[in-house]
Amino acid sequence: MKECIGTRWVCVAETYASTIYNSGDSGTIRSIDEEMVGLEFDRDIGGHDLSGFGTKGLCEYGHGWWIAKETFFDMFSPEFENLPDIKYSFDDLLAGENAGGEG
Repeated sequence: MKECIGTRWVCVAETYASTIYNSGDSGTIRSIDEEMVGLEFDRDIGGHDLSGFGTKGLCEYGHGWWIAKETFFDMFSPEFENLPDIKYSFDDLLAGENAGGEG
């Protein structure tokens, strides 16, 4: 899961949150937990600083937004100049960490 932190993503779909972020907005993953992805957008979207209960903010105030994992990969793609059609799922990204785990 930690290998996803710091990776760049771009919004590729108009979403329910279109008043907050839009297609073409990009940002960097700053946090991932069981349900949410914490994305720091490059611009101030009127969000927050990705702080949680008792935690320090992970980005500049106004640039952060939590996005449900279940919809993240429908709305965002990796920001690669020459590979616009690449799609990942969290299962793909976490496969290496979980392979050969306890059991």
